[in-house]
Amino acid sequence: MLRPCIKGIVMPDSTKPLVSIIVPTYNEEADIGRTMDALAAQTYRPLEVIVVDASSDRTPEIVQSYAECIPNLRLIRQRPKPGVSVARNDGLREAKGEIVVILNADVYPNPDFIERIVPYYERGADYLSVESEVTNTDHLFPRYIQAHHAYDQAHNPDEAAWTEGFSVRRDAALAVGGFPEHFGRNTAGEDGVFTEGLERLGYRAARDNSIVVPHIAPAAFREYWRQRLGRGRGGAYRLYVHEKRPMRWAAIVRSVLGTWFLAAILVPALLHAWRLAPYSPRGRRDWLPLTWARLVEMVATGAGYWDGCREIARLGLHRS
Repeated sequence: MLRPCIKGIVMPDSTKPLVSIIVPTYNEEADIGRTMDALAAQTYRPLEVIVVDASSDRTPEIVQSYAECIPNLRLIRQRPKPGVSVARNDGLREAKGEIVVILNADVYPNPDFIERIVPYYERGADYLSVESEVTNTDHLFPRYIQAHHAYDQAHNPDEAAWTEGFSVRRDAALAVGGFPEHFGRNTAGEDGVFTEGLERLGYRAARDNSIVVPHIAPAAFREYWRQRLGRGRGGAYRLYVHEKRPMRWAAIVRSVLGTWFLAAILVPALLHAWRLAPYSPRGRRDWLPLTWARLVEMVATGAGYWDGCREIARLGLHRS
C-alpha cells in the first residue's frame, strides 16, 4: 500500500528562477518514498522534479503516487538500465529550469534546501557544492563512510567539488557535455569528471557547508561491496578511457596485487581506521569495526579496478 503524501500549498513566485531536480532511480522502492516526501515539502517555487527511472520494482508506482503533491513532476521510463550518466543527461535535456539539482534516490534534503541554494546563483555562481551527512550510522558501513567524509572535510575541506545535493546552471552542465557516458555501467567517478569539466571551462564555483543534505549509505555487506567495487571500476575508466592513458598490464597487476597485499598484512587498514575512529560517534571503540570496513573497501576496490580494466580491454575502449 502506498503511503499518502501531504500536499503543501506554496504559491509560485514568477520573479524567481525555475529549479529542476533530477533523480535517477533503479529499484529504489525502499528509499524513494523518503526522497519524494522531502521534495514535496520544499518551500521553494517554481520547481519541477524529473525522475529518470529504469526500475523493475515498484519505484515508478511510488513516484507516480506523488503527482498531486509535487508540482511539475515528470517520470521518464528507461529500459534497460542505461547507467547513471545517461539517466542524468536525459534529465538535463528534459529540464526546463535555469538551475538544476542532481539528487540520488537515497537523499532527503530539508524543506528550505532550494531556498538556500538559489541566492548563490542570483549572486553569480555557476555551480554549488554543499555538505552531506550519512544518517544511518547505527550500521557499520554507513558509519565508516561518514567518518571518512568527516575526516576528509577536516583535513582537505576544499578537495571534493561534488557532493550530495550538487547543483549547477543547466547551460553550464550542457556546455561541458553533461556527465561522461563513456564510463561503464555500475561504475563510479563520473561526477568528478563532470565537475572537472566545469572548472576547466572557467565556471564559477561556490560552496556552503552550512547547508547539510542528509542521505542514506549502503548498510548491507552486498550493497557496500557493490558500491566500493564501482569505485574501483571508476578508477580504471578514469585512467584508461577518460584520460586515455595506455594500459600496461604488468603495472595493473602490480597495483591490484599490491592493494590486496596491504589488506592482507592488516597494518595499513588498522592505521587508517585509527585515524578515522575519532570521527565516528563511537570513537576509538569503533577502531576494529572500522578496520573491517576498510579491509572490505580495499579488497572490493582492487577487484573493481581489475574488473574495469578487463572490461575496457574487452570493449576496445583504451588507447593501444
